[in-house]
Amino acid sequence: MDIRDITFSYDRKIDRLHQVNAEILPGRITTIIGPNGCGKSTLLSVMSNNASARQGQIVLDGREIGQYRPRELARKLAVVHQQNEAPHDLTVEQLVRFGRLPHRSILSGRRDEDDESVEWALQCTNLEEKRYRTLDQLSGGEQQRVWIAMALAQRTPVLFLDEPTTYLDMYYQLEIMELIERLNRDHGLTIVMVLHDINQAIRYSDHLIAMKEGRIVKSGEPEQILTAELIRSVYGVHVVVRRDEEAGLYMVPVSIRPQEQQLAR
Repeated sequence: MDIRDITFSYDRKIDRLHQVNAEILPGRITTIIGPNGCGKSTLLSVMSNNASARQGQIVLDGREIGQYRPRELARKLAVVHQQNEAPHDLTVEQLVRFGRLPHRSILSGRRDEDDESVEWALQCTNLEEKRYRTLDQLSGGEQQRVWIAMALAQRTPVLFLDEPTTYLDMYYQLEIMELIERLNRDHGLTIVMVLHDINQAIRYSDHLIAMKEGRIVKSGEPEQILTAELIRSVYGVHVVVRRDEEAGLYMVPVSIRPQEQQLAR
């Protein structure tokens, strides 16, 4: 997927994205990072054709994304939004089956292919034993896995995730991140996600896109681009960069004051 000179505004007065250019590498995990309001989720929305750019193009498999019919695009990429709602009395399996809608016509009945895709999605997300539970019987982490399972049931080569660990505690955050890693490693999915946790982005991403005020500041492999200087420039936070044999590269926030002020104290 190529992002070419994307400019976007909600009211056509104030641009939220400014001539954004990037390449999404196939078969890799790409994470978009940056402060609140910098345009991360807006960019993901434009990339999934949920919002239309004022200028520029999103090109997927050689075609501009707006040229795809909705059902056709839904067979190319699946999206898990930051906030999702569904009737609480739906069972896990019922919700996951909605992921098969792009592959079915109005008159078509239940097919073996649909059943196989649902089973695969439940297996990937470790929800097989919870298939008959309703959503209100699940924890927050389990509910998030159900939404991911519904997206997987679409059987798309590309998966978008908008802040998939929001509102989850440490255990469920790691559970979701390890699931994302397995989906990429074992099934070859191209994954694009928005994250707030820099250390999670470092650990689980092949490629990073750092944004500020609607523009891409820097992009590349985490260990190549993530420095204390970049974090200070993007977030206004002084961090210490460390490396550990088990944890790898990680960052420790120290202060919201510039490093120069810290040294002068």
